[in-house]
Amino acid sequence: MEKAKILVIDDEKNILESIHMVLSYEDYPVETASSGIDGLELFKQIRPEIVLLDVKMPGFDGLQVLKTIKQQDPLTEVIMISGHSGIEEAMEASRMGAFDFLEKPISREKLVLTVRNAAEKAALMRENVSLRTIQE
Repeated sequence: MEKAKILVIDDEKNILESIHMVLSYEDYPVETASSGIDGLELFKQIRPEIVLLDVKMPGFDGLQVLKTIKQQDPLTEVIMISGHSGIEEAMEASRMGAFDFLEKPISREKLVLTVRNAAEKAALMRENVSLRTIQE
């Protein structure tokens, strides 16, 4: 089975590089963006199944990006990441459709497990939609 395409959006270069390295090692195709605006442009181009998204970014923040992504493709699984956000932001992200919430520094094991679970859910959701389309 083909691995889910992943987009990582974070304004911290070292976070982008470390997540890219871990997920590439796990054979996921990974693209990165260093701002919400750049991330949304890349999202439109590559249509990833999974987005890892920083909550706090200058300009267009993670919650705004999450809302836009979910409007454009509700089946995309979004994993929020943050080093300094509270329970309120995590709850708001969940209400807006985020799959999960990872805190920085992100452990390799937690990252891989969360991405694997999101990929399974994304594949099941897309298969469900495709089966419904066939039946109609």
